[in-house]
Formats: sequence, structure tokens, C-alpha cells
Amino acid sequence: MTAAAFLGLASGALAQEGVGQAAPGANPQDVNPNLVVGLEKPVVKPGFNGPLASIFAPLAAEGYTFHALALDFVQGNPSAGLVTGRYSNSAYFIVGGDADLGKIMGLQGTSLHYENTFFGIVENLNLAPQIGDSLVGYQPPYTPASAWLSIMTLGAEALR
Repeated sequence: MTAAAFLGLASGALAQEGVGQAAPGANPQDVNPNLVVGLEKPVVKPGFNGPLASIFAPLAAEGYTFHALALDFVQGNPSAGLVTGRYSNSAYFIVGGDADLGKIMGLQGTSLHYENTFFGIVENLNLAPQIGDSLVGYQPPYTPASAWLSIMTLGAEALR
């Protein structure tokens, strides 16, 4: 496959247009129309799906939406460095919600956004000196041992 055909497939697949079409100047025989199966037709219907849909769909209709994200940063030196067999771990659990104050309190165009970060798994934040000079200056992220309010904003649309 030529590079132009590959780039044409990637850009077409991302835009969900041109799937199965060759890029200008590419050989149409190099294009696999089934490269990304199901891209034209989503597998999951829009809206709330899954085991908690019956709980969160009514809340969203009332103006409350929630989100959650988990990030885990792991770094280790199993066989190299000054002190081998060490690792570092920092897990962040980010939870938050949005409240549409127009639906909830009648304040049209106003919303409240809240986000909190919990630091769940924190192990060995002093890994750089154990590995040696290759990591000096590249310390793992600062991870406190408690939860922090990450974001809290009150937004209002001035001209609507």
C-alpha cells in the first residue's frame, strides 16, 4: 500500500467520509473498503447505554450529567539502574459532574461544572534516584495523598 493510499484511508476514516475511496493519485486497487468494519454504522446507539443507563438517563433529562476517568502512571526498573526491581505508581481517579442550572433552577444559560481528583494508588515517588542518571530531572508527577478539587466553574451565557 502506498503512503498516499494509507493517509487517504486514515483521513477518510476519521471523517467517516471517503471510506473505501483512494486518495487523489493513489491506486484504487490498494484501498481496502473493509479496513474499519462498522465505521459507517455505529455499533452502539446514541444516548445512555449499559447497566447504569436507567439511573443516569433520567438525571440527564433533569439537568445533571456525570463523568469519571481513571489514569494509572506506572514506571519501573526491573533490571537496570542503581537499585533494580523498583517501580513507581500514581493512580488518579477523576470524577465530576455538570448541572444545567437552566433546567434545575430556571437560570437559563447557566451551568455549574465540578471535578474532583482522588489519588488512589501512590507508591514510591522517589524512583528517579533509584534508576540513576537517565531519569534525574524526570521525576514522577507530584501526587498528594489526598483528594483535590480540580475544577469548579460557574458558566453563564451573556448573549443568547
